[in-house]
Amino acid sequence: MSLQMRKLYSGGPLCCELTKKGAVMRKTIVTEAEWINETYPPRMIRSLAERLTDRKGKLLEAACFRRIWHLLKTDRSRKAIDILERYVEGEATVEQLANAKEEAWQSSIEIPNPEGNQLPEIQVLGAINFSASLVDMLIRIAEATAWVKLGPGGPGSGPEERAQCGLVHEIFGNPFRPVSLDPSWLTLDVRGLAEGIYDEKAFARMPILADALENAGCNNDDMLNHCRQPSEHFRGCWVIDLLTNRK
Repeated sequence: MSLQMRKLYSGGPLCCELTKKGAVMRKTIVTEAEWINETYPPRMIRSLAERLTDRKGKLLEAACFRRIWHLLKTDRSRKAIDILERYVEGEATVEQLANAKEEAWQSSIEIPNPEGNQLPEIQVLGAINFSASLVDMLIRIAEATAWVKLGPGGPGSGPEERAQCGLVHEIFGNPFRPVSLDPSWLTLDVRGLAEGIYDEKAFARMPILADALENAGCNNDDMLNHCRQPSEHFRGCWVIDLLTNRK
C-alpha cells in the first residue's frame, strides 16, 4: 500500500531550506566528500532523488525517534513508532495504525507542554499521521530533541542534526558508491543471517554477517565496514535491505 507521502525532491540545482535566520539557498550535494561530511540532513534528503522511497523515508523517521528513545516519556509513544515501522513493512494493519494514532494523541495531550509543539511526543503524532514531509519531520525532531535536552535557550539543534546525518548514511549508504550485489555472496549462511537480523532486529549480529560475507567471497569494503561499525543499526539498514531485496 502506498503511503501517499508528498514528494520531497525538487529536482533543481538549488534547494531552499527555512532556518531561524531566514531562507538560505543550499547547493545540491554533488561530490562524495560533501555527502560524507554533510552536517545538515535535509540537504542529504533532497539529494537522494529516486533513491528515496516511501518506506525508506518513514524508517528514517522511526530511526530518528529510536535514537532518542529515552526522551519519549510514554510507552504509548514508543509503541506508536513500533506500529509505524511495522505498518510500512506490511506487518501491521490500517486498524492497528489507527489505534496507534489515537494512543499517540492521548500521549501528546497528557504531557505538560508549555512551549507549544516542542516535545518529541508531538512529533511522534506528526510522523504516524503522515502529516509532514520527511524534511520537515527531521527538522522538527531535531528541534524538539534540542529543546528537551538543552532547553529553549540552548545552543540549538546542530548536534542532533549531525547525528541524523549518520542515520541517513545508515539507511541509504553512499549514493556515490552504489553496490552491485554478486549473487554468489548470497549463501545460505548470509541469507539466513540477513533475514534473521531483519526479522528479529538482531543488529548485534552484524559483525557475524560481515564474516559470513567474507567467507562467501565478498570483498566490498563499504558493506563489510558498515556491518562492523560500532554505531547502532536500525530497520532500513542499507546492507540488510540490499541482501534481502528491500527498497
